[in-house]
Amino acid sequence: MRRESVAGLRVRNFSPDWGLRGVPVKGGKTRDIPLPTVVRQYLGQYIDNIVAKENDPLTADTPIFWSDAGVRADPAASAESGGELLRIESAGGVELAGRDALRV
Repeated sequence: MRRESVAGLRVRNFSPDWGLRGVPVKGGKTRDIPLPTVVRQYLGQYIDNIVAKENDPLTADTPIFWSDAGVRADPAASAESGGELLRIESAGGVELAGRDALRV
């Protein structure tokens, strides 16, 4: 997925039974993206445990991912540690890109 597509994801785009629906892509079009079961479960838990708590009340237009650019709890933290991205691989893996990696 392109960064712009990930940045534009909203709660309404997530379908726990299928994956991502109506994802905005290049050219103003939308696309449905099937996700492996483990990725759907991970993303569902992330929305329930993180997104819902940070964005009360949770609505269909709530962004799934957001940036707190320029805000750091530890000023000594490297730029990479704050800029990790979640990669969703079609092979069924979830990887936290950047310094630390997690594969499921």
